[in-house]
Amino acid sequence: MGQTRDDAAGEAFDKIARVMGLPYPGGPEIERLVLGGNDHAIDFPVARLDKPYEFSFSGLKSAVINYLHNQQQAGREVNRSDVAASFQRAVVDALVKEAVHAMQHTGYNKIVLAGGVSANKTLQNTLAQAMQVHKPVDIVDKRAISTYKRITVVEKPVDIVDKIVD
Repeated sequence: MGQTRDDAAGEAFDKIARVMGLPYPGGPEIERLVLGGNDHAIDFPVARLDKPYEFSFSGLKSAVINYLHNQQQAGREVNRSDVAASFQRAVVDALVKEAVHAMQHTGYNKIVLAGGVSANKTLQNTLAQAMQVHKPVDIVDKRAISTYKRITVVEKPVDIVDKIVD
């Protein structure tokens, strides 16, 4: 249905974490830093693309990097938790908005989160709220897919949802 035009969400987390001096992988580190932050402190932009279900996080990454650089050049102290929280909100809002739009457009009533960013609790919770909680959200990462493939070879084929959901 869609894809990222440049970096995936997880790559954006990794890049911003690196710029902020946090270790790799960046997603869990940003998520820890977010706990003390205000996610509305900084209004970072999210690209609006002409094709539905497509994402671009390069502008968001540039905005965060420019914000950090400008604050440093001005000699202002940066609240790293606010930066992390505002960045995370921008990514989550973009992902959830397109996921909900896809469900409304296709008529499907289930969303599967995949990849490392699917472990982000804010993304999970925000998507669940947007889906009005009664619509299931499955969380899948690469290790789970690998496990699923082994299960289907060793055992009888199974429904991926039965074996992988957190």
